[in-house]
Amino acid sequence: MNRLHRTSSKTGLGGITEYCRLNCNRPFTSHIIYIFTLSIMTILVFGNSLKNKFVYDDNILLVGNPTYKYFDTWKLLFTPFNPANGVEYLPVRDVSYAIDYFVWGENPVGFHLSNIIIYIFTGIICYFFSFKLLSILKNDSLQNESLNETCFVSFIITLFFIIHPIHSQVVSFIIQRNALLSAFFFFLTLYVYLLFEQSENIKMKIIFYCLALLFCLLALFSKATSVTLPILLLIITTFNKNNKTWSARMLQLAPFFLMGLMAFRLISSVARHTNVIKSNLIEFGAYSLTTKLATAIQIPCFYIYKLFVPFNLAPEYDIAFAKNFLSFAVVGALGATVFAFWYAWKNREKSPYLLFCLCWLFITLAPVLNLMPTQPVVADRYAYLPSYAFCFALSILLYRTAKLRHEIWLKAVCLFYLATLSGVAFYENTIWKDEKTLFTTMIQRAPHISKGYANLGYVYFNEKQYDKAFGLLQRAYQLDPTKPDYELKRGMIAFRKNNLEEAIGYYKKALAINEQSMAANYFMGISYSRLGDYKSALSALQNVLDSTDADTNSFKYKTMLNMNLYIYPKLKPELDVLRASTLQNPDDLGIRRKLADTLLQYGMLDEALGQYQEVEKRNNTDWQALFSMAKIYRHKKDWQTAMNYVKQALSLKPQEEVLLSEMGILHMAIHNTSEAIMWFGRISPKKHELYALSRYYTAVCYFQRGNREKAEYYFGLVDQNYPEMKLKTAPYTKKLAAL
Repeated sequence: MNRLHRTSSKTGLGGITEYCRLNCNRPFTSHIIYIFTLSIMTILVFGNSLKNKFVYDDNILLVGNPTYKYFDTWKLLFTPFNPANGVEYLPVRDVSYAIDYFVWGENPVGFHLSNIIIYIFTGIICYFFSFKLLSILKNDSLQNESLNETCFVSFIITLFFIIHPIHSQVVSFIIQRNALLSAFFFFLTLYVYLLFEQSENIKMKIIFYCLALLFCLLALFSKATSVTLPILLLIITTFNKNNKTWSARMLQLAPFFLMGLMAFRLISSVARHTNVIKSNLIEFGAYSLTTKLATAIQIPCFYIYKLFVPFNLAPEYDIAFAKNFLSFAVVGALGATVFAFWYAWKNREKSPYLLFCLCWLFITLAPVLNLMPTQPVVADRYAYLPSYAFCFALSILLYRTAKLRHEIWLKAVCLFYLATLSGVAFYENTIWKDEKTLFTTMIQRAPHISKGYANLGYVYFNEKQYDKAFGLLQRAYQLDPTKPDYELKRGMIAFRKNNLEEAIGYYKKALAINEQSMAANYFMGISYSRLGDYKSALSALQNVLDSTDADTNSFKYKTMLNMNLYIYPKLKPELDVLRASTLQNPDDLGIRRKLADTLLQYGMLDEALGQYQEVEKRNNTDWQALFSMAKIYRHKKDWQTAMNYVKQALSLKPQEEVLLSEMGILHMAIHNTSEAIMWFGRISPKKHELYALSRYYTAVCYFQRGNREKAEYYFGLVDQNYPEMKLKTAPYTKKLAAL
């Protein structure tokens, strides 16, 4: 008691360290041995990743990024809707990249070394957390275990965790630093919170609680999936029988849930703003609850299989999940899940670890069950935190079996399995050596995914091996008709040779395949600008700003720069004349409308909106002005205001097909597909182009709702009557054919 009293009186890090040492309930030297062993194993298994280069998204989001390169603190921390990598607002990860840049420059060895160091520290915290967790989950069959045995089981759990091959993607792929950091702070939060719960000293309780809040915040801003952390804290405190009431537990956890909710709202808003969460995802039943649930039910089974048999791992998988809720795969997966939870609940007193592991697995998988549609649907990195549940359950099962039977062959099998996992992980790291090894392996292991072919094609294109490059790009398009990479690269060759009209032809073909392609719109705009066609250039560049694709190449920034430096100065004289005429004749609505229309055409939305509002004040029966304002608000993604203006226009022009089509498009944007179908159905066949688009959009709505029969009917109708639209329908019909 005197030693504990002296420790409690200390403050600062030294006091906390001494407190932890005395309260781990086992010899300090044994901790050092296990930590040293885990660290050495991590280095032996993952040390070969130091030879790897920057690959894949590293070269797009990290290499050469000025925010990291010049340690732009303001953009790193305080511009969530203009994040450092243009995609995600994760300031903890971004600061770590900036530190790496400061220390290593653009040497990939340094970045890989940082990943390994973070992984080592995660293993150490995982070990201490496992030891604390085992003391909570002890039951009648385990209560007689010595402290040495408990600590040994903690070591085995952590050993399985750190050598598992499914973690190779997280450690070897630098851009997955977010997963590494979030797991480190995730385990640290849980461990420190348990120290808070078990401490009896008020000062230490306050320190541990504040540290847990800090680490939780760091986890949340390392990776969005850390939003599950408060739920795990609640689960663990439920298993921790410390006689606290539910109200007391919830009061303690309230700040964690509040932080999690606020972080989720911010990060998801940024993801929508940067189009990480897509509004036009081409995935059958993407916005149908039953279809999404069918996929979500199957995903845990996929990961459990990969955790048991971690072979043939792939950077991305071409697995197709059943979409029908009543299919054998869905019913079987649901039945297995229900049975597992029923069995775990029934045996919760005898084997509480089983229920805990199931809760951990499903809670940490919840953010990646594709309920918010993103791509890819499944990936090894998504299993990083969930894999702890597998390692925990497997270690307990093997230890208890070996203890009961004392069979030497069982221990030999365990050692062989550990060695196999280590060997597979060591080999998987070599796949990430460079882009050729990575994408060649992706093609071998996921031959029906277009990304492998497209990215390997880019590699050969950069090496000027054009025959190989275009062969791979053609194959990529056959697999995914939404990817116009072949036309883009053909256009790039023509662009470099200054054959601008030829380049524009290829870019138009690319846009026929994917009208949202930022690259095609951007380079087409630059080509038009060099030809002196500034109006066409501005139209193409405006499409870049309106695109819903993720801006991973800073096209929007480059577009604004080109528009302000080269395009607007050429168009300024015309606008100045119109502005002067408007000032001289403020009541002439014809001149004001012409100025507003020109501003809208040139993408000057705010000024155009102001002029249209002036027109509306003087003449509220101008339905075209109302429609133009609706288009401006659609560009701003203010769907409700846009709808209100279209409704006003419809009250003046009830049968105007362009307004009916616009209303349908707006309802599609908010995924109200039933309303969208109704509006598209009101368009007359006499309006050929609008009617063709209405049939196409109707088919897309049924596709998004998961109604295969009607989607196939309407896509077939479009293909038969409007063959010029086959490039638009191809991605959808291919998906339907694969069901």
